[in-house]
Amino acid sequence: MGAMLVTDAERTLLGLLREEGQRRDGLEPARAWKAFRRFMNVPVAGVAEDAMLYEYLIAEFGGPRRFVLSLCRQFDLEEERTLLQLRCEIAYDPAPALEALGRYHQWWSEECPVGEALDAIERRSEWAVIAAHAPVESTVFLEDAC
Repeated sequence: MGAMLVTDAERTLLGLLREEGQRRDGLEPARAWKAFRRFMNVPVAGVAEDAMLYEYLIAEFGGPRRFVLSLCRQFDLEEERTLLQLRCEIAYDPAPALEALGRYHQWWSEECPVGEALDAIERRSEWAVIAAHAPVESTVFLEDAC
């Protein structure tokens, strides 16, 4: 696969998710991660910086309190003074084991090989805790972070 344009990023990610049997509104964390990991290995053209954010937290974004796992690829479009974020978010009812995870975030940028960052995330212990719970909702969306 050649370099994608930012305008093709959401379609590319959704295609990789479909290959894993995933729907935007029915993501399963391990399979979504597998697709997202492949997505992070697709080069992107025309950006000043390509970055990734892996995070989880307990949040109330104008709705019920949820544990949220977020996989985010950020594109810095310097000439347009825009930061675009393409996010996969998987939400859970806040069970005690999920609450005990607290909050965590890890950024990656092009300063180190993406494979190293992806491997480190994949080895984290919270995946077993998260896998023991059923998501209640999920989505994939593109937003302007500025």
